[in-house]
Amino acid sequence: MWLTGILAGRKVAVAVVYLWTGADSRETNIELIKCIEKDYRNIGRPTIMLGDFNAHLEEFDGRTDGNGKLLQDMAEHLDMVIVNTQDKCLGKTTWTARGTSSTIDYCLLSPDLYEKLNYMEIDEEGDKSLGSDHNRLLITFGGKPTEKRVSEPMRPHHITQAEAQTVAQKLEEEVETRQVDTYGNLMRWWKDHLEKLKRPTRGKRRRKRWWDVEVREAITRRQLANRTLRGTIRKRKEKKAPLQKDSREWREYQSRKIEVTVLIQSKMARVDKRFMEELREAGREAPLKFWRHVQGQTGRPREDAVIKDDATGKELDPGETNRYIERWIGNMFTGDSRQMDSEEGETEDELQEQPSREEITERELKRAVKRIGGTTATGMDGIPMRLVKELGPETRALLREILNQILEEGRVPVEWRTSRLRLIYKGKGQKSTLGNYRPIAITSVLYRVFTQIIRDRLQTWLEAEGVLGELQNGFRWGRRLEDNLFVMTQAIEIAQKENRPLYLCFLDVSKAYDTVEHRKLWTQLAERGLCSEWIDLLREVYRGTAVVAQWQQETTHPVTCSKGLRQGCPLSPLLFMLYIAGIERRLQESGEGFSLEYLEGGERKGGKLPGLIYADDMVLMADSLQGLQGLMNECGAMGEALGLSFSSHKSGLMVFGAAEENGTASLSIQANPVPWVDHYKYLGVNLQKGHHYLLEHETKVKAKSRRNKGIATAKALWGYNRYEVTRGVWKMVAVPGLTFGNSVLCLSSGTRQYLEVRQREVGRSALGASRTAPNEAVQGDMGWSGFEAREARAKLDFERRLSRMSEERWARQVFKYVHLRSVPTRWVRRTRQLAQRYEVSGPLLYPAAEQPELQQSIRTRVIESETRRWAEAARRKPALALYSREKQEVKRISFMDNSKGSALLSDARGGMLRTRVFRAKYMDMEVKCVMCALGADETAEHVILECTGIKPDVTYEPDMAVALGFRGVNEQCAADSSQPVEVTKRRLESWWRRAREQNYEIG
Repeated sequence: MWLTGILAGRKVAVAVVYLWTGADSRETNIELIKCIEKDYRNIGRPTIMLGDFNAHLEEFDGRTDGNGKLLQDMAEHLDMVIVNTQDKCLGKTTWTARGTSSTIDYCLLSPDLYEKLNYMEIDEEGDKSLGSDHNRLLITFGGKPTEKRVSEPMRPHHITQAEAQTVAQKLEEEVETRQVDTYGNLMRWWKDHLEKLKRPTRGKRRRKRWWDVEVREAITRRQLANRTLRGTIRKRKEKKAPLQKDSREWREYQSRKIEVTVLIQSKMARVDKRFMEELREAGREAPLKFWRHVQGQTGRPREDAVIKDDATGKELDPGETNRYIERWIGNMFTGDSRQMDSEEGETEDELQEQPSREEITERELKRAVKRIGGTTATGMDGIPMRLVKELGPETRALLREILNQILEEGRVPVEWRTSRLRLIYKGKGQKSTLGNYRPIAITSVLYRVFTQIIRDRLQTWLEAEGVLGELQNGFRWGRRLEDNLFVMTQAIEIAQKENRPLYLCFLDVSKAYDTVEHRKLWTQLAERGLCSEWIDLLREVYRGTAVVAQWQQETTHPVTCSKGLRQGCPLSPLLFMLYIAGIERRLQESGEGFSLEYLEGGERKGGKLPGLIYADDMVLMADSLQGLQGLMNECGAMGEALGLSFSSHKSGLMVFGAAEENGTASLSIQANPVPWVDHYKYLGVNLQKGHHYLLEHETKVKAKSRRNKGIATAKALWGYNRYEVTRGVWKMVAVPGLTFGNSVLCLSSGTRQYLEVRQREVGRSALGASRTAPNEAVQGDMGWSGFEAREARAKLDFERRLSRMSEERWARQVFKYVHLRSVPTRWVRRTRQLAQRYEVSGPLLYPAAEQPELQQSIRTRVIESETRRWAEAARRKPALALYSREKQEVKRISFMDNSKGSALLSDARGGMLRTRVFRAKYMDMEVKCVMCALGADETAEHVILECTGIKPDVTYEPDMAVALGFRGVNEQCAADSSQPVEVTKRRLESWWRRAREQNYEIG
């Protein structure tokens, strides 16, 4: 269908296209394409062509099918741009249904229209594509003709691993001949080498990771062959002598196309394989690395939000925005600039033991460098962390010498005083309001290395001297976020089981780090017992600091900061905890809180828990409204003294237990009323009022599992190996999020089963197996644990940790309370159930010094128990007779790929290959094989080992266990086509194709 219209004052044509699929569709589609090309030339207008092409391209699905080739040929013949393959396209997946997703809808533009295109956005989430399994394509062209388009800002430059190694090697070679005795000399030396690296041209399109010189040369050869072919066709047309399809020009062009296709596929495979290896090496950082990778793949341009003046509501032009941001930063980070005299920092309470001021050791430097990611953003000096990580021993020794010089003299380099400020949208509120952006200070990476070492020394001191109390668990060694969640969830259930009230007040500190006043910080450090020598060093770190903000392409003038802690600095969390330590002490001394007293050996233990703190996240706890208001008053008063304010509209009151219907009393903090709420998100967990306090959290976990399933299976379409990529993304990216808080949160059996089902669906997708594939075969071949086994390891490990925890910790006190008072909380019941199921002893309130049962780890016991039950379940299923006999452990397999034969192999291993004998169990049909003259029944064994009508022939000793990969497989089998399992995949694919040709469906 053709439409005509006006776009930006120009006449344009729009073609809506649909290509067919099926056995007889190719000839129909060829005629349709010819008709489109003829109409396009007759209309003679710039054209937008879009629709359901039912085409697969190698850039998205790892293969180019028949319709994909027709699409590419048409684009080349008409000189049109396939927008989906360009950087202006945001997103990839255009179709999602039945647990799979792909790219089959495309948009083509004439070159002049593509130049005017702003971007094309694909609604991958399907939020705006209701009623269809196809995702909406939104095409946005540039603004008004009179508007000047702002070019895209240059991307931050990160040197590659190879470049970092090259520079580090040159530095190592020169270190003995260079006179480097100051930090400034060190920086000039390093920068001289870094500046020799080739920098990207401003505004240049970012290349794909698989792009290199070899690909560029292959594409150039294909383009040259295409131009030659088109020129020959035109000349022959003028002579009325059409060019034959078997001509030399056609053959050359086809060979060049195949060359590019094969080359790009191999490059993509290597890149994706390397990325999966990097994910495995990233460990706990794998999810963050994955999402950064995905964000980089989308190429989404930065949104040019127009900032408004909060006072007038006026939209600001770029120059006004720059000045407005400077004033906004100044108001945020400018406070009392008076410096505290050294004498003011010396108090009678100064502790005898102080943090070490000895020389920085090689071990300290190595540990600090290891903790900072190699791809972290660079500061104003442009020194990349990758280079620091690659330094040779002599250069690293020189760096340590310079850092020791800074520590000894107590004077930081001037380069460390100015940081780059990035404004990160919080995800909520109007983007035109600066208050909805979080300022992140990007400091020099060497500053971060130095302050990481300082932080470790300060933390060693404060833990040894007991400077912080037991309410604060944030960013402290040996403490976890789960400790707070355990105390919170158990307190809620204790109140419900004992039918007594638990009043909670969740507090939000407004701009916590940004409002810390430096002068008051030094006072608080002195009151905590830190000596003046260390306070002077910290004051020196913060003296004369400034920030330079970047907004779109504009950079502000440096703004001096006399208030606030640097977001992203290793010292900031520790300094903030010391800053508010007075609040913690006041709460502990108030005598109010939630009672957790119990008898132990005839003595009264425990006490009243006034609240929990995790860095700047606070929650107050009491068993009466009066007690809760008293705690709020203490927090409010101390907060005012420190210059901190609590955001009442972001805070919330909740009640559990006996008084759940009485949450109406008016309570306030700093003279502002705090609202009663039915739900609140605390440390990543959605708490809901009522007996089922995790109901909302479970709903979100289910939604996350569905979303992660779609991500894992969609990623498989882009990757080099469906099995490896899907398995890796699910295990390393999805599972950590779905098992968050697994050691303390007790989800309902329905939610646990829901997660197991989603995981099995992902496994079937990775294997290419049918929906009827047995669960045991899916788990065994994917080689992963079930969610229950993961929960068992987490909860039983946490229980052992609680049993060995020091007595003063609140998590330990709650653990003893629920057991000594026999409070059957969900965690207690669930942990006992898992311990019995996986044969782990406990609980251990008073562990002995030597415990034989700890000699074998909980992890090993859980794996052994899960494997045994998995094997027993497999043996009970007749279809898995061979599988259960040959497969002895839950372990990943190494021979799966993206082929149809691989998917059929998975079905065959699980006893679900849809042969005639198999299907005759459910329908009336002939069971004899129609592909050979042997007259045998078409069983899996006949298809795989015996049928002479299927190629290639079986040249090895016939054995189903060997043919299906249960035995005789090595890690390199996929690269060897003569391996029995590879022969099986090719035979199964041949059988499948012949069956389709004979018009009957087998899977």
